[in-house]
Amino acid sequence: MLTHPCISFLRAALVLALSLIGSVSRAQVVQGITVEQSDDTVKIHYTVNAGRPGDLCKAELLVSTDGGLTFNIRPKMTKGLDRTVRVGMPHEIIWVPLAENIEINSDNVVFKVVADLLKISDEVEFVRVQGGEFPMGDYGGIGQPDELPIHSVTLSSYELGMYEVTNQQFCKFLNEYRSPVVKTGEFSGEPLLFESEGGIHMNGVTWTVKQGLEDCPVCNVTWFGANEFCRVKGFRLPTEAEWEYAARVQGKKVQFANGKDLADPEDMNYDASNDTLNATFSEVRNRGAITRVGIFPPNGLGLYDMSGNAWEWCQDWYNSEYYASLFADAKPDPAGPWFGNYKVIRGGGYGNNAHGIRTTGRSFMHPGRSNPDIGFRAVRK
Repeated sequence: MLTHPCISFLRAALVLALSLIGSVSRAQVVQGITVEQSDDTVKIHYTVNAGRPGDLCKAELLVSTDGGLTFNIRPKMTKGLDRTVRVGMPHEIIWVPLAENIEINSDNVVFKVVADLLKISDEVEFVRVQGGEFPMGDYGGIGQPDELPIHSVTLSSYELGMYEVTNQQFCKFLNEYRSPVVKTGEFSGEPLLFESEGGIHMNGVTWTVKQGLEDCPVCNVTWFGANEFCRVKGFRLPTEAEWEYAARVQGKKVQFANGKDLADPEDMNYDASNDTLNATFSEVRNRGAITRVGIFPPNGLGLYDMSGNAWEWCQDWYNSEYYASLFADAKPDPAGPWFGNYKVIRGGGYGNNAHGIRTTGRSFMHPGRSNPDIGFRAVRK
């Protein structure tokens, strides 16, 4: 607890507590703590320095008027608590007590900021996506020919992975599956992924993940590997239509999965060093590497990293003229062409510019190959 000089109507102190959801609390390191009052506004500045850089926390402000014995005030109308906060970065909370009809006349006030570290589960977490109809394709007129024509698509409801499947999730699957290739079925013998010292690799007889990359998207995974992971667990890969519908927050006209028509490197992991579709400015222009899932704000459905970070395999075979066939013969829940040589990938990766991470953008890859920036997320019906 750090006490501060008496400021106007209250004496302020700040306690920063960090706890892990479902785990034992780590010792916390707190820096840059200040509490200021200007008229009827209180500003609290703090930095969470426990956990790994990039970890996300959900912060809550608690207030005590009896020196910290009880914290019976939970401010609601507070700027700065409406989004997740990152470890290692300074944050500000702004509170106007009178806006909530709260009067503080005590000189023994204590503020407490509780930051719960958001934990990435070993199991896939899903977000429900309500079905509906939307105009699929390049409505903005800045895409490629294969994003046209715009055509109406009707989808049933489904559940989509909140995050891209992580290294630790896929590594757990590999150690249970006990084969580097598909074991049975029409894709028997096809490779699941390519080993990488920067991701998942074989250590003796056990698959392991490079320390610190457990919560990064699994990359260097083939379409066959992504498909087999989903099949074994009772999931499947999203169709191209399901992917775009979810990235666009149930089909809204948004160019990027930050919910905006302007890309921002503070919202997404992509190469903004020469960005013609970005009207914002940031010191971070190009991270040049994959980042942990969930670091950046989710879209309006609560889905993370749908633009940038890693490309995502879809269920569909790729056909540059497929949209034209749907335009002529619309069917609900389209699942792509019956056959092809390549599989669709969506969303762009950390090495793409803003144009490459648009919600309507399409690309493709041979199902037996992959790259350090291609991963996937799962669908559950």
